[in-house]
Amino acid sequence: NVLTFEQARGHYAGQLGLNLKLNGFNAGGFRQELLQTLSPFKGGTTAIRIHCQGSRVQGDIQFGKEWMVNPTDELLRRLERLLGNDNVKVMYGRSGSNRMK
Repeated sequence: NVLTFEQARGHYAGQLGLNLKLNGFNAGGFRQELLQTLSPFKGGTTAIRIHCQGSRVQGDIQFGKEWMVNPTDELLRRLERLLGNDNVKVMYGRSGSNRMK
């Protein structure tokens, strides 16, 4: 089969890794904006993980299965506008721990 890059990403992407810096961060506004960004793309097979980092704390948040998305070009553009270009990573392989691209 011949797939477009976007179709191949949707098929092989295991996880979207989002990096969030907590310094000077408005959690309430961000939460709402992130959920609005992800909602139209729900129903896919790609998991979402957010790595949060602040000056005194860091940790990961794994979204539940109901938030699995289709990692389309449009979703990636919207997430990059929200978080910055270097803070959105597509991880390939179903475990989500494989190569980042």
